[in-house]
Order: sequence, then structure tokens, then C-alpha cells
Amino acid sequence: MRVLRVKLYQEFACYRKPMTYGFWETYPLPPLSTVKGFFHYVVEAKEYIPARYGIQGKFKSVVLDMQSMYKFGRKDSENKGIIIEGFNKPLLKSPIYVSNLYAVELTIYIESKLEYLEKFRENLLNLEYPSLGRKEDLVRVDSADIVELIERDLFEDNYELKDGIYFSKEKAKELEVNGINYRMNFYYESKNGIKFFKKKDVVYVDSGILKDGSILYDKERKKVVDLIGD
Repeated sequence: MRVLRVKLYQEFACYRKPMTYGFWETYPLPPLSTVKGFFHYVVEAKEYIPARYGIQGKFKSVVLDMQSMYKFGRKDSENKGIIIEGFNKPLLKSPIYVSNLYAVELTIYIESKLEYLEKFRENLLNLEYPSLGRKEDLVRVDSADIVELIERDLFEDNYELKDGIYFSKEKAKELEVNGINYRMNFYYESKNGIKFFKKKDVVYVDSGILKDGSILYDKERKKVVDLIGD
């Protein structure tokens, strides 16, 4: 199986979890929707492109930061703030805590049509300021290569995880590994102005020895790969 392997580095990154407000929590790795959106942005897609993504990596530490957030308040709020014309609601300023990952090293695998993979690689290396996550979370592109993945039988050849990785829930069950369970947004359809999200159940695992089942394997970089998506 041929896929695109991209190695990225970020000095700081926050992959914000949905529904976190006063304290912005971050996923340990960029979620599926973030990587999918990044892929579509780089290839300048005009329509949805089916693809599968393998996301893994590590970071050195988590750093807390304090930032200011602007939000609309209630009309009857005692703190009137600035009234925005047309909205008739006060614009309020409040402090928030943000968790940032420091020194993030990512390896992302993308399976899609070869024409899109080649366009992604070409455009990525020509982007002046590529970012992943927030706009300010710039990435350094260390490599972008088309590689071949093989199937590895873990019963005959165990594998020790050295980086964090997202497994699909089905693959994690097959491999008999435990981790942090997430139900991640993958893509959405808009109907009558309302977004309907399709979600994927994934398991984040950052250590352990894989002993059962089989999995895709990058022999050159000695990494197991689980592709999640369409």
C-alpha cells in the first residue's frame, strides 16, 4: 500500500478539545478533523476528498498560558461591555487558560488518490507559513515522501510503542490495547444551516507492547500505522 508520510515539527501547539471554554484543553495529537482540514486546505480542494489518516507523535511537555477571550454576553448582563451594532449584545473580555504542547514531533500518514498525495506534497513545500491547529501553530516540514506500507504479524513479531498514536476503536480491540478513548468529529454535512457531524471512535495509546493481531508497518521508519477515515 502506497501512502504519503509527512514528518512535522511544532514548537508550540494547542489542538483544542470541543466544549472547553474557561480552560482550553488540548488533545495529545492533532485530531482527525484537524488533519483532514489541513490536507484539504493544502491541496486547495473544492470538494470533499475521501482519505484515511494515520496520526502519531510525541511532545516534551505541556505549558499553561493565559490569554484574553472576547465573547458575547447576555443582554441583561450587569457588565454591559461594548454593544456591537446589529447584535444588541455586549462584547465581554475574560481571561482563559490554554494548555499548549511544547516541542511536538509528528508523523502523519495519508492514504488517498496518488494525484492528491503528489499535489499535497508539492503545495506543502511551497507554503510560506504552514500551520496545524491554530493559525499561529506553525509547522516545520522535515520531510514528505511517498512510501510503501507492509502488513506485520504481531503474534510472530511483537512491537513496542515509542510514540503516541491514534488507533481506531476496532483496531485497539483487535490489538488488545487500552488507552484514552475519544469520539472525534470527522466531517460534517450542513442542512438548513445546521451542521451534522460524523464522528470516529479512536483510542490514544502512548506506550505498551503490541502482541496480537496484524497491522500496517513502515519498515523504513520502523513505525506501525493505523489508517482511520473513509
